[in-house]
Amino acid sequence: MSVKLQSEGQSAVITGDCIHHPIQIAFPHLGTTVDVAPEAAVQSRVRLLEMASADASLVIGSHFSAPSAVKVCRDGAGFRVEQD
Repeated sequence: MSVKLQSEGQSAVITGDCIHHPIQIAFPHLGTTVDVAPEAAVQSRVRLLEMASADASLVIGSHFSAPSAVKVCRDGAGFRVEQD
């Protein structure tokens, strides 16, 4: 489960178990042993990243070490963490 939060024109998404490691932002096809449905897990990661990059949502990784909140942007056909 992931949770999307919206307030005063800003949004954030808490990744839950959709994304386990920040490397999955750049490589959403990389799975983990806990992905019980690997193809569906990849589709879920891609959809979450598409949504977050489209509306500039803050991505809060439930399993990320610091910094656990990042902005994601498109990088060609993929995604990357936006650098300030």
